[in-house]
Amino acid sequence: MTRGVIIAARNAVCVDTVGIAVMDYDPYAERGTFRFIRGDNTLRCAEAAGTGTRDLKRIELAELSTKDAQINFSPGAVGEKRSELNS
Repeated sequence: MTRGVIIAARNAVCVDTVGIAVMDYDPYAERGTFRFIRGDNTLRCAEAAGTGTRDLKRIELAELSTKDAQINFSPGAVGEKRSELNS
């Protein structure tokens, strides 16, 4: 697990796209697919409204790639326990 990663940008959709990729979710995943088994991928709606992009190739990353910063999350709203983060 990588600690101390800060994601910042002028565009909230781009920040969320990078964040979702760091969590090892697919920014293009549809409802009912792995990682979105319980809800919609709201980035799809935001991109359709023209407020940003889900295309990681169009987002400039300054230091780490999303692969280098990846954190293990499981499907839904659960991930590693707080006690595991501090060890």
